[in-house]
Amino acid sequence: MTISVAEVDPVLVTTRREALEEPYRTMIGHMRHEISHMLWWRLSLRDDFLDAFREMFGDERQDYQAALQRHYQDGPPPDWKERYLTTYASAHPHEDWAETAAHLLHLTDIADSFAASDLSSPELPSPSGILMPSQMPSV
Repeated sequence: MTISVAEVDPVLVTTRREALEEPYRTMIGHMRHEISHMLWWRLSLRDDFLDAFREMFGDERQDYQAALQRHYQDGPPPDWKERYLTTYASAHPHEDWAETAAHLLHLTDIADSFAASDLSSPELPSPSGILMPSQMPSV
């Protein structure tokens, strides 16, 4: 995993975020994306994972470099918003997985922060019905 220190330069981050149409392009978003690649590698060691992955995200064995080159040359497919979370997710099944898993980590963090802050909403169950991380069963 490589993360450039330039990723913290606000001008560079904003320029790339806008040019690549990646509204969640932040240092924490990048870390979550890269961690998701590592999670894929670990899960791919399971006998039942790859078939399910391929059914959901596509065949990761397609040429990765060619897929990225095509993505940066031609851009995302016209219907990318209907099929992917980000333009980058449309580049290759590995990137679709990493973008999806990173967004799941974003959402989990938001929900955890909401519950830990004891916030409430009439549209949501009461915080007392939400398991806090310390209450979760260990795996």
